[in-house]
Amino acid sequence: MKTSLRKPILLVIVAVVALAMVRLGVWQLGRADEKQAILNKQIEMAEQASVNLTGLEDFARFKQVYVDGSYSTSRNLFVDNQVLDSKVGYLVFTPMRIANSEEFVLVNRGWVPVGNSRAVLPEVITQENKHRVEGRLNLPPAQPPLWDDAASANTESVWQYLPIDEVAAELNLTLLPMVLELAPDFAGEADPALVRRWRTIDNKWVATHHGYAFQWFAMALVFFLACVFLILRSATKHSS
Repeated sequence: MKTSLRKPILLVIVAVVALAMVRLGVWQLGRADEKQAILNKQIEMAEQASVNLTGLEDFARFKQVYVDGSYSTSRNLFVDNQVLDSKVGYLVFTPMRIANSEEFVLVNRGWVPVGNSRAVLPEVITQENKHRVEGRLNLPPAQPPLWDDAASANTESVWQYLPIDEVAAELNLTLLPMVLELAPDFAGEADPALVRRWRTIDNKWVATHHGYAFQWFAMALVFFLACVFLILRSATKHSS
């Protein structure tokens, strides 16, 4: 390839790589904005008084709620691959029939370790009589990255994530579109072995994405300038 053609082609390749880095930086800024929006929503909802879930129409994420009902004790769901304090376990969800209603809400009752064998699910104590639970609304556990849509989301009571429509069909129940996460300090949970920690997004998460964005922008600039310098220097040597 002639030297006169090589330099423009190399410059185009360098520009494409640098623009890809810039795009990754812009993506990180977008992620920071998403996390900031979630953080703002958490703060906003935490400042509001808890409301009755019965008859609620505004299913806003992180809304503080309470509800009277009774658990469907034979239908505990275990969401797999949940890590807490470097230990693998399950999130335990139990459908609760809302009092004076045909609707159910999935209640995230907390985390439990896997135990000695995955062949045996942990025993969970479930309160059978009608009672009140308190917590916040949240999205159900999402589909894992790179999940094969052709694969089943569950094997009997063990689920990899919770697609509400599929869960409703599997259990033959009418489910609300969001789950209720029991509050960490809720004293009415029947099984003291279940650990409850609300996953929160704080300013550190937002700052981390800003830091990644800065790194991508800086690498793009350094890479572009270094490559241009080397290409021009090489062209100068060939011309002399």
